[in-house]
Amino acid sequence: MRYLAIIIILILLPDNSISQELEQITTFDSTSHKRIYKISKSDFQHIVLIENLDGTFNGKLVNTIWKVNRKEERTKLIQQTLKIPPYHVEELMNIGFINNIETLSDCEDVDGCVIGLDGTSISFNIRAPELDRNYWYWEPDNDHYQDSTITEIKNVRTILDEIDKRISLRTLYDSFTSDLPIGKYAYGGIIMTKK
Repeated sequence: MRYLAIIIILILLPDNSISQELEQITTFDSTSHKRIYKISKSDFQHIVLIENLDGTFNGKLVNTIWKVNRKEERTKLIQQTLKIPPYHVEELMNIGFINNIETLSDCEDVDGCVIGLDGTSISFNIRAPELDRNYWYWEPDNDHYQDSTITEIKNVRTILDEIDKRISLRTLYDSFTSDLPIGKYAYGGIIMTKK
């Protein structure tokens, strides 16, 4: 089971070449940051929430998609970075904290949490002075796969619901992809042809 989980994680984790910009905005600096929460929806949407030591907040939503060739090989990364208003960042970080975002177990370690190969995975990257955690959940919003009575699933769902109330992820991603030129693209295991 553990080997299967490792293989699944390697398949579902975002590509390491996503962007240097995304890497830079999620790099924890103890001289300026109090905490950073990065929440990724598979490999195509990344939410970065930052609380600075001076009490200010800033955040970004990064939409990503790959241009692919006829053989469906990735050829070019296309990104859109949108600023999240500071008051939303503060609200979301507080909601995340209340819902144990800093201490939630990995899905693999939760009794009854299902791990699958396809679909959407949500990964969490938490950084603070004495905290450096990564964990993920597969299809946390899907009642067909996940038991909605599991505490960790409830917490993840609450965090995702609160994000969606403030930042309509689906709408923003659809808007991003609708502006793409004609071509073939890939995101989250899906190949999309834009005509």
